[in-house]
Amino acid sequence: MDAIRRDPSWSEKAAGALQFVKSRWTGHPTLINLEVTRACNARCDFCRYWRTPSEKPLDDYVPVIRRLKPSVVIFTGGEPLLRRDLARLIGDVRREFPAIYLGMVTNGALLSVGKGLELWDAGLNQITVSLDFPDERHDGTRGIPGLTKRILRNIPQLIAAGIDNLVIQTVVKTENLACVADVIEWARSVGARV
Repeated sequence: MDAIRRDPSWSEKAAGALQFVKSRWTGHPTLINLEVTRACNARCDFCRYWRTPSEKPLDDYVPVIRRLKPSVVIFTGGEPLLRRDLARLIGDVRREFPAIYLGMVTNGALLSVGKGLELWDAGLNQITVSLDFPDERHDGTRGIPGLTKRILRNIPQLIAAGIDNLVIQTVVKTENLACVADVIEWARSVGARV
């Protein structure tokens, strides 16, 4: 099943540009990160979300977005893919705000081709996956055995399935500074952005 690309129409692009100008003019944020959960399945050495006790996340983010009036919304966490209702949350926002640019940041451990397509079809414009090392050292820094192999396998498959705005992000640290160029080269070789 190929992803349905939602290339915005001219009027949707114009509405998005107008929303950006309005956000800037009125002092509203142009970008907001929605932490849809603070729970996380990783054990990153630079983050403590995985130590978050149980939580009660919101069931509806539309009122938040309506109040803040951003032009860009990024679904994040913790690990947003831990939310079983993430596709519904994205779809609700997409239906209410068709001109807003929607993205998601994930560690990639729970991202399959099927899940990626489900979220893409719900309304995402961009999927961002974290990758700090091009090898198993990434597994160690994120505390998830086999994570790097999963990312290196799934990213090309997601792109081949039609998700044409897949981004790799790297947390640059002293330990991986020499590897950043290798991560960038790999991403470019498979058609991902950095």
